[in-house]
Amino acid sequence: MAPELRVSIDLRPGLSIGPETGELLTAIITTGSISAAARACEMSFRKAWYIIDGLNASFVAPLVKTTKGGKEHGGSQLTGTGREVLALYRAIVTNAQSSPSELQRLTALLA
Repeated sequence: MAPELRVSIDLRPGLSIGPETGELLTAIITTGSISAAARACEMSFRKAWYIIDGLNASFVAPLVKTTKGGKEHGGSQLTGTGREVLALYRAIVTNAQSSPSELQRLTALLA
């Protein structure tokens, strides 16, 4: 089994952005819905909402904007700040993956 690099960034106690967060934000872009994004990520709506609520409260502006249902059917979308946070996370992951030599050296030391 080859090692897998998973990047999780602890921004402060209780706030981190990692693969699960990135996947959820990406799914919101794709589906236009928190509930559909949660299903796509195989997580409960409650967990997805908890993640989004925490992110929205932690940055200078909300990352996800929601509109209520009804006649317009509601929905969710990433804000400009949300897209920027996701892009920065993806860039950090890409940079970490582009230098595999340390990971190869680390795995070479395994028993």
